[in-house]
Amino acid sequence: ENDSLVFTIEVQDLSNLDIKELPGLGNSIEWDISFENRFIPEEMKVSYRISARLEPKSVWVIGDGLSSNMNRLFTNLHLMSLGSYERSVYLWIRPPGKEIYIPIKLKNSTFHIDSKRNRIVINVSKDELRSFGISPKFGNIELPAKLEKMRVETRFYGLSRFNLPWLGLSVNSSILLKIKRWSESIKLLRALYEKILKRFDLSPEDTDKFTQYMDKNYTLSLLDLDKNWKTLDTAPNRGYSRETFLLKPKFMEDLKKSILSFLPKNGYDSTLMIIQINGTISRESLKKLSKEIEDILKNESKGKTISFEVTGSGIISYQIDKLTSKSNSVIAPGIFVAIMLILFLNFKRPSYVFLPLLGLSISIIWLFGTMSILHMKFNTIAVALVPLIMGLGVDYSVHMFHNYRAEISKGSTPAKAIASSIRDVGTAMFLATVTTCISFLSFLTSSIPPLRDFGILCALGIIYTFIVTISLQASLRYILDRRKPKSKLKVENHSLKITMEGMARRICKYRKGILLVALFVTIVMAHFASNVDTGFSMEEFLPEDAPAIKTMEKISEKFPSASQDQEYILIEGDIANVDVLRDIRNTLLNIQDDTSIARNPDGSPKVESIISIIDEAVRYNKSLIKRFNLDTKNIPRSDTEAKDLLNYLYNSPDYGRKTRSVLYKDGNEFRATLIRVYVSSEISSMDEGTVYKELNSDIECHGNARAIVTGKYSLIYTITKSLTESQASSTVVCLILAGIVLILAYRNVILGLISMIPVTISSIWILGTMYLAGYTLNVMTVMVTSLTIGLGVTYAIHAVERYRLVMRRDGDVEKAILETISHTGGAILAAAITTIAGFGILILSPLPPEQ
Repeated sequence: ENDSLVFTIEVQDLSNLDIKELPGLGNSIEWDISFENRFIPEEMKVSYRISARLEPKSVWVIGDGLSSNMNRLFTNLHLMSLGSYERSVYLWIRPPGKEIYIPIKLKNSTFHIDSKRNRIVINVSKDELRSFGISPKFGNIELPAKLEKMRVETRFYGLSRFNLPWLGLSVNSSILLKIKRWSESIKLLRALYEKILKRFDLSPEDTDKFTQYMDKNYTLSLLDLDKNWKTLDTAPNRGYSRETFLLKPKFMEDLKKSILSFLPKNGYDSTLMIIQINGTISRESLKKLSKEIEDILKNESKGKTISFEVTGSGIISYQIDKLTSKSNSVIAPGIFVAIMLILFLNFKRPSYVFLPLLGLSISIIWLFGTMSILHMKFNTIAVALVPLIMGLGVDYSVHMFHNYRAEISKGSTPAKAIASSIRDVGTAMFLATVTTCISFLSFLTSSIPPLRDFGILCALGIIYTFIVTISLQASLRYILDRRKPKSKLKVENHSLKITMEGMARRICKYRKGILLVALFVTIVMAHFASNVDTGFSMEEFLPEDAPAIKTMEKISEKFPSASQDQEYILIEGDIANVDVLRDIRNTLLNIQDDTSIARNPDGSPKVESIISIIDEAVRYNKSLIKRFNLDTKNIPRSDTEAKDLLNYLYNSPDYGRKTRSVLYKDGNEFRATLIRVYVSSEISSMDEGTVYKELNSDIECHGNARAIVTGKYSLIYTITKSLTESQASSTVVCLILAGIVLILAYRNVILGLISMIPVTISSIWILGTMYLAGYTLNVMTVMVTSLTIGLGVTYAIHAVERYRLVMRRDGDVEKAILETISHTGGAILAAAITTIAGFGILILSPLPPEQ
């Protein structure tokens, strides 16, 4: 079990020593090795001496009683062993600051004499040495020891200057303890007892400590007085040996890897400290606790030459929340200012700026109130709600007020103009609301709860905006204008309308060329769109200016072996099976060449499994090979031996905790095990798929067990992949539903399909643009097609509604197209600019995907 130390002393002419020729009442002999443990502080420094002693057996033991002693004497006479010698191993200890050695008999230690090679071989139990500060063990952790100042002696016992032998007289420790207690109870004797102890530089406390190591049957004799031993020979002759011996615990090799993982790859200017936090606490509690840890460490570094930088999921979440609140204080006012400027430039009257902003503010208040009622939290994705609702909602105001001003310019009264606008534009607005809600509610197909909530909130926000626009804003517009004279209501034909009319004529003139260009661009963009990659990287998702993100990047660069990101291969079934264990071994071999796996400082993959635990146990305890009949790859040769080995490791004080972290036992059966794979902190945004694919290809067939790859990166990859696939299907469903709604509303298949052409083309163009710009489809950007449909279909509906209106009135196709572009086109352009401003303000968002 590798639980002993072997000391060998080479003695000149030891082969000539004949124990049988030693006189029966001769002197005792000791071969000693003295040393100190370097890994003990100076103030606690203890000197040690391990002795192999040949001593005559005790003839009489005071305290054992007359009958017991007589029985021992007659037995030895009968067996002719009265003068025989016994072999014992002692540990002499000199406490710090004392000049006296205290002997402790080591019961589980032995020695033998190798006469052929003139050697004394002492086998010492590690457990006995640990009790006295040599490689002490605390739980499963064994501390190292470094033996130095070593010297070897040969000694014999000689009482007084005449070297009188020991006469075989011993004292039972129980008698001494009784005498000690009796002397302490009498004041005069206690003073005498303390005076005697003081002569040997001892105190009553020292003797109390010494008695802790004595059994009831422990015997003491004159041999236990160090000063009565005489030195025959010493090596080296002067001083101590320069040799030192390191006693390395089992974990030292692993500790070396761990230490190197916590040191930078270049230099020694920094190190890592990992604080493990209970994973069951809530996210809010995690953020609060992480902030407290950060504050403590910052206070600790004040006025010192060291500094602390803190990172982790809790700190990152806290800093993102802080940045989100800060950016919201800029985004919300920013979108208001941007929309105010655009509306004023478009309408040139304060009331046309005030009413849309009032309506939008009310809609947003309703939306946040709904969030509170539904217990939806304001997260980082919800940052986009305000710009989105304002950018979309202001379109309704622009379209209604453009139509209202057009009716006023024709001489209509405010009442008729409002009624006409609600009738003409309201239908388009209603259809736009329905189709936009359909596109947003397509997020309900997502497996990510925040995205589902986002879709619901966007749909509600659009509904609220529609209601407020056609009711409150229309009413307030009428109240403001009803008593104004017509001269003040008249609006001149501003430059936007003139520009749009000119554009309309050019479009009609070059319609074939425009159609061909649009078709060509669409084909090219469709090719690019088909090549858009999917992926998700936390680095891309998180704000670059967050201190915790910078710290994480620094750790990834300086400490490549310290990665704590883990992927798992979960194996379920009968684990105590030779085939399963052999396949786990093969899986580990396959992992060796994976590119996305973290490496230990020695270059080996950073992986934990039941096989790695078996290898570690065998490395430190070779007897396990025979005990559990292991082959050359440390795999048991039968299922019974496999189960015995797993039970041994599961219940082992050294490996039990580590084994239970990767092995699940249900009753008496081992039902599941983990292969814990650490992922490199330097992986790029596209490597989530690489990790997942490599690990799946590494898996060997695990007999009757089932293996599955899981973990953060695997989940991100599979979720993003499923999101992309579901988004493609939901986009098609969204287009079909929106088309059906429009066909039913218009009662015309062609008009319904024509209304869907712009959003279909726009969706293709935006995906192609994403490819050209280097963007990937992730949990945030995957919503772009739904947003495009939700936004674009509104413009198409307004254009088709105006076209239908003119066609019913005049029946002239070209005139209908010209008026649609010149009349509604201006409103669409103004609405598009406000929407662009609404989304453009997201550049100030702390999250790169929202940017």
